[in-house]
Amino acid sequence: MPWGKQWLSVEGLQVPLLVRGPGVAAGSVESRLVSLIDLAPTALALAGRPVPAWMHGRPLLGAEFPDRSEIFAARDRCGDAADRIRAVITADSLFVRNFDPGLSRLNWSGYKEASYPGMPLLRVLHAAGRLDGRAAEWLQPGRPEFELYDLRADPAGLHTLAADPARQAALARHRRTLEEWIQASADRGGRPDPATEPTLPEIQRSKRADYQRTWQARLKKPEPSDAERLAWWEQTYRLTGP
Repeated sequence: MPWGKQWLSVEGLQVPLLVRGPGVAAGSVESRLVSLIDLAPTALALAGRPVPAWMHGRPLLGAEFPDRSEIFAARDRCGDAADRIRAVITADSLFVRNFDPGLSRLNWSGYKEASYPGMPLLRVLHAAGRLDGRAAEWLQPGRPEFELYDLRADPAGLHTLAADPARQAALARHRRTLEEWIQASADRGGRPDPATEPTLPEIQRSKRADYQRTWQARLKKPEPSDAERLAWWEQTYRLTGP
């Protein structure tokens, strides 16, 4: 969960899709690129309804299967955790741009900090020097602006090649592709966060208060340490003691 849900990583993006319907042979496997935005046009096509021109998705059934060289992904604010990330996915590569590289990947989220045992666990292990590789990278105070993964050699997307001199042409190509998509899709992520009711600062204060009430009820402390929270989770799951 810490690097899957809400993240433009292989684990967060490579979601299984199982389809049963007209023209789908039992047991067949489709290897071409598919995006979540293809599901609405697919339903419209099967119902015999026109697909609006403003939809960027393509029907997967009831029309010619889309054969695309790339698809795109985006992540913006999730609850009280503000962010902006964009990605280009091809058959053999994943390119990610973090528009706020100064943010930690463990960008504070009241929901995650109250619900994910992995969050305090990662920090406790990191403080003890017991993490390396991708896990240690995830705990850094910032992150690179650009990430590039060779999905043929590294299908889990664990080793970025964005700094490799031999990959700079590919990196520049993906950057151009992403910028073109941002313009063509009228991506709103580059604009200031729209006004909401309640406002973002109010949402963040409310989520922090929810988090504090949760831990006050659990440990009689509104702001327990990571070690205290981890001990509570271990006891709750009966991982320590009788």
